[in-house]
Amino acid sequence: MSEKHGIVTVKTNRWTYDDSVNAICPGLFPSRMTNFVFREASAALARNQPLGRVGDAEDMAGVVLFLASKASRHINGAAIPLDGGAFIHGRQAPLKFQASSKL
Repeated sequence: MSEKHGIVTVKTNRWTYDDSVNAICPGLFPSRMTNFVFREASAALARNQPLGRVGDAEDMAGVVLFLASKASRHINGAAIPLDGGAFIHGRQAPLKFQASSKL
């Protein structure tokens, strides 16, 4: 949240009425950073999510398109969770699994 606060603080110094500042707070998505975990425990990761799956590019694209459209013109200063309900369901705890490869 501190990063978002810093962006909002910087942006408000040059504010115009057509600008808005929002943050997308992603949960578990496949990425270069999470590839190792997905290789080792993809089924467990999906089972641990309230929706039974992890996020994908379409999920992210939908929120980005919404925020870029006129439909979001009255949304400002929002932190939008994109985690399939993991945070609100308390499922952000780390998983335990045995890694088969070494870093």
